[in-house]
Amino acid sequence: MRFVRTFVSSVLIFAVLLACLALISNVLPPRLEGDYLRQVYEQILQTPESNLVLTDAMLADFPSQLQRLYRQCGYLGKPLAAYLKMDFEQADYTLSFHQSSILVSSQQTLWADTPLRFNYASGRLALASYESLQSYRSQFGESSQIFARYFQLGAESGLAASKNQLLAWLADSIWLPKVALSGLVSWEEIDPQHLKATVSDGALQVHGVFEFDADGLLTGFFTNETEGFDPEGEWGYLPWIVNLADYNTQSGYFLPSSYTLSWVFPMGRYPYFTSQDLQFHFE
Repeated sequence: MRFVRTFVSSVLIFAVLLACLALISNVLPPRLEGDYLRQVYEQILQTPESNLVLTDAMLADFPSQLQRLYRQCGYLGKPLAAYLKMDFEQADYTLSFHQSSILVSSQQTLWADTPLRFNYASGRLALASYESLQSYRSQFGESSQIFARYFQLGAESGLAASKNQLLAWLADSIWLPKVALSGLVSWEEIDPQHLKATVSDGALQVHGVFEFDADGLLTGFFTNETEGFDPEGEWGYLPWIVNLADYNTQSGYFLPSSYTLSWVFPMGRYPYFTSQDLQFHFE
């Protein structure tokens, strides 16, 4: 009996210590946010200014789906932004299968002249802080996740991570018309509501399909080239979908505020990142 009491007391003390450590981590400075801000700032300093605006003559060379999208969203006559910041103030994010979602805030910055993307998210996992950082530049993608400021939850790099990050850039870079002008992406018109896009960065090449509604607004992006573990723990290609909805006016543009990322399996779709308050900031 004494052994049981001693064991229970030890477990309780250990649990209290863990809870204290988790709470203390919330007042410590973030570890990954500084890396995100530094990388973004360094790239902004290297980005040349431009006074170009999107004209009818420029649009004439775009696929018909892009022409209609940019007209519908109010891009015509607006400056051609060199980079874009996407803010998600509150998003439901699931770290892995069979886990409940956590609430995070996230921000992403991507560039038009080259495949370049940084994404940072922060929130609470149980009582402790949670951070993640994704980056893609120069044919190299990586990601990391930190729990309680000190503990590495996961990290990814290598070919699969690089392809996944390049696909993420491709999916969101459509909001930068300068990408279509740069020649980085090649386009194939499938039908009036579907446009295939291919981007090559050195030896890396990925593909995806953009989907548009009857009004010409973008509703989603689909690819079957992302790689990862499925719910059964098997590694392989995982179909990946971006869904967009709830368009509204933001700083003179007509843009979506609802944004969902999902994996697709034989048993159905698995949303793992959902935000209803996406805000765009063009620079």
